[in-house]
Amino acid sequence: MPKTHFRLHQIGSLVLRLGLFARMSGYAAESAAGPMLAILIGAIRWTVNLAAKAR
Repeated sequence: MPKTHFRLHQIGSLVLRLGLFARMSGYAAESAAGPMLAILIGAIRWTVNLAAKAR
């Protein structure tokens, strides 16, 4: 369980940094926050599902 928690943190950190880079560099408009959040939630759910099935 600690390894899974650590990996989820690392994936979340990467997604957050990519999202911040996209927002701050002008690649994503402010109105893209909703779809970006939906993609982030989907990525987290996919990762959790993958981790659960890997056991």
